[in-house]
Amino acid sequence: MNLKAVWAAGMLCVLALGLSGCSSGGGSSSSSGGSTYTGPYIYISDTGNSRLVRINDMTGAGLVALGTPGSGTYQFSKPAQLAFDSAGNLYIADAGNNRIVKATITNGQLSSWTVFTTANNVSFNNPQGVAVDSAGNIYVADTGNSRVCELSSAGATLYTFSTGGGLTLKTPNSVAVDSTGNIYCTDATLKEVVKFAPKFASFVSLTGSYTNLDAVTVDSSNDFYLGQQTTTNPIYLYNSAAIELGVYSGAGLQASGFALDSSNHLYVADGPDNQIAETSIVAGAANNALIAVYNNGLSHPTGIAFH
Repeated sequence: MNLKAVWAAGMLCVLALGLSGCSSGGGSSSSSGGSTYTGPYIYISDTGNSRLVRINDMTGAGLVALGTPGSGTYQFSKPAQLAFDSAGNLYIADAGNNRIVKATITNGQLSSWTVFTTANNVSFNNPQGVAVDSAGNIYVADTGNSRVCELSSAGATLYTFSTGGGLTLKTPNSVAVDSTGNIYCTDATLKEVVKFAPKFASFVSLTGSYTNLDAVTVDSSNDFYLGQQTTTNPIYLYNSAAIELGVYSGAGLQASGFALDSSNHLYVADGPDNQIAETSIVAGAANNALIAVYNNGLSHPTGIAFH
């Protein structure tokens, strides 16, 4: 990978349960196995089915489907990246409806609903990415408008970036923020990830042998992961200084979205293969263990989150 400074996997577990539909106001469960389970849960953007799915673990226990296809309250159209804030609010890049949704989940149902549709008085256009920092500020990869936006927790526009310092974003499609406020954004057309300083005050562009960048996430050490929708080197791991720590090239995964659990296991939303996968990716290893997959009834999942 080139760093260009610019302007100031093992055991396979496949569930054989069927997914059920859900009511318009919340969710329905297809398993009674999670009645005493209190979390954390795995949330999945089931993009092709225009809904969210919640499971207890990679066996699929406690499965609940959240939302229905549409454009109203408790409805989604091609939901993409997911994120939770520290208060437990769930943020959804509801790409097909050109909006960011802030929701809470109570007793397995969507129980509140706030919609953000603009930044700087410009309507979002196919926003694929969303992230939240420790202060509750919201970051949006506004893909169709070729920009990244920072909003307050109430949805007020704080900052946006689309062009400057020799960089013009094309198709930003995922976003992450680290513990110091740096913002990471993948751009599928530019085939690079951009690391912005807080408030988009400066940036560096990271280029490498990328073909179809589609995911980025940051761990508690501010190491960051890049994902591609390709079976050749789909996942890269870098430290905060953008030094490559490892490449995951096994199991034929294609990365459309990421999440990390409390053990720093990387979970991959593998859209092209209609599955999510748990891996044990570690620094310095070319191939790391595939621990489990879940693929029952999913259609092109592109987002994943824990809470």
